[in-house]
Parts: sequence; structure tokens; C-alpha cells
Amino acid sequence: MDRLQVAIVALLTGWVLSQLTELLKSKWRVNKLKKAIELELEDIEKLLSERVDSAKKTSLNYGHNDNFIYSVAVPISTPVLDAFYSEVADKFTEAQRYNLRVFRDQLNSYKSNLEWLEKCKTLEATQNEIVFKLFET
Repeated sequence: MDRLQVAIVALLTGWVLSQLTELLKSKWRVNKLKKAIELELEDIEKLLSERVDSAKKTSLNYGHNDNFIYSVAVPISTPVLDAFYSEVADKFTEAQRYNLRVFRDQLNSYKSNLEWLEKCKTLEATQNEIVFKLFET
């Protein structure tokens, strides 16, 4: 082989290795982001179950024995999902995307219920409305 052929082979080998490296980095990044989203959703699922129990307990006690105090938790945020979902959405299956959509809708409903309950003091809501919102939350 003369020098030109060696240079061309070296150039092509370098280019192929570079493309392969970029492909692997991209795949690893996507897998890492998907795993981060999955972990965040698992954490939120645990938080929601705790908050559901708290809301049920509060709603059952509200209004009994002149107890007109209720406790609501802070809204749940999804920083990883919000920041990186658009980058990896096409890597999820259709069922996973649907489940994520439903989950986000439930989180939005939870947040809106919390906002309503926070504003409730100025809305002069009835006891039944408050108990219903607590159960809904």
C-alpha cells in the first residue's frame, strides 16, 4: 500500500469509529434520561400514596368535633420529566407515552385541587365542598 491508500484507510477508520462513538454516546444518554424519568416517577408515586393517605385522613376528620382545619401538602414538581421528556419521548413505547400522559394529567388535577383548597379560605366554600375536594385530591 502506498501512503495515499494508508491515509484514506486511516481517515475512513477514524470517521467510522467517530460515528460509532457518537451513536453509542447518544444511546447511553437516552437510556440515562429514560432511567432518570422512571426514577422520578417512582419517587412521585410514593409521594402520592403518602399524600393520598394524608388527604383521606384530613377529609375524614374535617368538620367532626368542631375540627375545621385541614392539611394539604405542597404541589409535586417533575423537574426531570419537564426538562428532558421531549428529548426521549420517541424512545418510549406508545403505551408508556400514554401512561405518562395520564400520570401528568393526574398530577395537574392534584395541583389544581391543592390550589383550590389554598384559595378556599377566601372562597367561603361549604364544608361539603371542602371534604369533596379533599377526597378528590
